[in-house]
Amino acid sequence: MGIPQSNRAIQNLGIQSAAGTDPTASYQLGVDTIGDFGPEVTRVARDPLSVYNQPEAGSVVDLMATATLAGDAILDHLELLLPAAVRCAWSGPAQLVPTEATAAPKFVVPAGGALAAGTLIRVRGCAIAANNGIKVVDAGSDATNILITSALTAETFTAAQGVTVEVCGFRFDTADAEIDASGHFKTTTKDLTTLGLVAGQKVWIGGATANSFATAADRGEARIAIAPTTHLITLENRTAAYTADNGSGKAIDLYFGRTMRVVPTTSADYLERFHTTEVTHSTLNAGSAAYEYVTDGAVDTFDVTVNKVSKATFGAKLVGATVVGPTGSRKSGFSAPIRQNKTAAISGSTDVIRGRIRSGSTSLTGYVGSFTLSIGNSVTRNTALGTLGAAAITFGKVVVKLKADAFFSSMDTNTALLGNDSVTAELTLRNDDGGIAFDITDARLGGGKRSYPTNEVVHIDLAVDANRDPVFNTSLIVSLFPYLPDA
Repeated sequence: MGIPQSNRAIQNLGIQSAAGTDPTASYQLGVDTIGDFGPEVTRVARDPLSVYNQPEAGSVVDLMATATLAGDAILDHLELLLPAAVRCAWSGPAQLVPTEATAAPKFVVPAGGALAAGTLIRVRGCAIAANNGIKVVDAGSDATNILITSALTAETFTAAQGVTVEVCGFRFDTADAEIDASGHFKTTTKDLTTLGLVAGQKVWIGGATANSFATAADRGEARIAIAPTTHLITLENRTAAYTADNGSGKAIDLYFGRTMRVVPTTSADYLERFHTTEVTHSTLNAGSAAYEYVTDGAVDTFDVTVNKVSKATFGAKLVGATVVGPTGSRKSGFSAPIRQNKTAAISGSTDVIRGRIRSGSTSLTGYVGSFTLSIGNSVTRNTALGTLGAAAITFGKVVVKLKADAFFSSMDTNTALLGNDSVTAELTLRNDDGGIAFDITDARLGGGKRSYPTNEVVHIDLAVDANRDPVFNTSLIVSLFPYLPDA
């Protein structure tokens, strides 16, 4: 018999293809703590009127199976868990898993490698460091061979390495891209409809000096207002007002990635995802490891918090159907969990490149002390006769909220609060692993309570309750960037 230690416990997560199935693959989780996990049993005792004057043995009548995840909001955690929280699949360029790199130079993939010349990709997980990073796709790539313009060293990959190739943008031919007089992105030759961009998605214009417009203002984050046409991307929510620039002498970079949003249940992207959560107890099995599983776990709540002078964190509560184990036999899908490759912490001081609440074009926040984005799914355990635990897990509406502790700096805040005005909220995070943008495109404002800490600025607490935006038909849009340059 061994007594497992908490600091040796390991938590991994598997994605099920459907409720009641075992995962075929699993992913490492770098959680800070393991909170509620395992079975919570409800027992009902017999309490008869009896000369014995004491309860009689009862029965187990229910089993609550929960898994709580809590840790740093690294991009690996967000990318893995957001589809279950938002109930939407990532859309856009597929994340490819190569089997090898060759000195040709190229990456060999099972499918999906026919990328256009000029496509920017980000490679991670290679054992040879020089094979990782931003690469430019060369002409002639096909379904199984991604040709690269720069040198590679031959290397064969294993599944557990988690090597990925992600489309992170496009580099236009010299002078092909411009900012027009209306402040929108245009091309002369490149068909912009082939990039897979959609209305509501965030993009980033400009990279290194040679790949940015000469006008400094024509750089940074923006939202695509309507679906791109052949040679035009109409932009809004820009970092600054753009100035016309014909891109002379410049091969402009446009960065983007995958996206998701809260969608109707009738959408092809709608998703009800279930997870199996594994915890390894280091010495419980006669000195060897024992494994315990919460199965059919649905994300009930998911939070991302960014605080001043701290790092971004996440929390998730999964409501499951039942618990398996502890057992010395490990589920096959957990034999080699895929390692994390996007592990850099997100700093609240240096990695928040946009955090604001606005009414129209009027900012209701200046400096912000903290943001907490919350997504709720109103998950319900459905119990039934003959079943210990949940017979089925069902979902309610997706509810998105944001809370902010901001400096009290706008007289327009009360107007928006009392007038029930439409507001928007944006939070964009960026570090060396890439970036992620959360965009609440229509909401109503609550809160408004002020606080007056001694010798500090006056603070205001704001609550943003997202609702369906009739333009984008959603309450939240998330844009994931495999790469973002320094702001």
